[in-house]
Amino acid sequence: GDRMMRRVFTAGAVLALACLSTSALAGEEVFTDQAETQRRVAEIQESVSELRGLPSLRSVPVMVEDPATMRERMAEEMAEQVPPEDMHAITVTWQVFGFVGPDFDLQEVYVSVLEDAVGGYFDVEEQRLVLVRRDLGAQNDVQKQMMQDMVIAHELVHGLQDQHFDLWGLSHRELGNSDVATAVQCLVEGDASYAMLYKVMPAGADPDKIRLDQLAGFMRAAGGVSSTPGGQLGDAPAILRESLIFPYIDGMVFAQAVKVKGGGWKAVDAAFASPPMSTEQILHPERYAPDGDWPMHFDAEGEGWVRGSELLGADTMGEFGVRLFFQEHTPDLGPERLGDGWDGDRYWTYEDDNGAGSLVWRTTWDTEDDATEFATAAALAL
Repeated sequence: GDRMMRRVFTAGAVLALACLSTSALAGEEVFTDQAETQRRVAEIQESVSELRGLPSLRSVPVMVEDPATMRERMAEEMAEQVPPEDMHAITVTWQVFGFVGPDFDLQEVYVSVLEDAVGGYFDVEEQRLVLVRRDLGAQNDVQKQMMQDMVIAHELVHGLQDQHFDLWGLSHRELGNSDVATAVQCLVEGDASYAMLYKVMPAGADPDKIRLDQLAGFMRAAGGVSSTPGGQLGDAPAILRESLIFPYIDGMVFAQAVKVKGGGWKAVDAAFASPPMSTEQILHPERYAPDGDWPMHFDAEGEGWVRGSELLGADTMGEFGVRLFFQEHTPDLGPERLGDGWDGDRYWTYEDDNGAGSLVWRTTWDTEDDATEFATAAALAL
């Protein structure tokens, strides 16, 4: 839900690291030397500021913590930002859509994934960089340094974003729409992931010339930064796993498209003033433009629509969510094709006195053919 998406902003998991450096072998822990880590952060902050084209207005405080401590912090933040009734509504929704089973514990699985997969995060509220002391599977000192630099560079970009674009304001707007929140998150994480490439690629290499859109599938399959095969992220339900990875991978593809089309980082800067408003625009960057494809919004309240049931909440799936729905239930029908043509949707989640959940899902499409194709496939999926 929208509140879940905003919570992730405060503690961004560096899942994109997996695309470049995951190893199933045990290695050494990173960020074990506090003084050396502080020195390296200060050094990288200067270079990241220069390559990203955003002046560093102030130094970013840094701290190092272990995964268990980070898990406790995440659990506390989730309890503060996502009330039990919202957590319940999300769980019932995922159950009715068929993403999870009846015994699924969202909070437990979510914090376990973060504990296993987070390499570092930028704490928006405290405006500080937090690095996680863990084994990333590095097999030598060169690889270890590269992995540490990737985490630091990624999160320092968030620090620069916060100084120039107010991440707190971006991530704490009451949107009531997870699709919009995810699209904005894709801009934030995609920008940081793409700038990270500039920091770690060999001298002379040009990230603008890499076909990231063609590599996206490989990067998604890489999983998380856990040094164990699969790990908590790999074992998590697809709806959670894909939702966590999407802003890093597809967001990076989006950031590249905006930068290349706009002729530089200033185009990415401008996107923060007018962010993408749907995951459709992330998946199809050419539709993000003043005259692009902007989604239709539904204002209906939904009260009393399902007799004998209480309305738990309403939200939007978006094209990304539609793809996940078909990937879960009818993968052979071409989820990407079935999601294309989405023009807006809204669903309302209900629960009766016996705990049985139900949904009303309303969608609108670019053409009659798109709508018919979706309806036919959704009937098969259900």
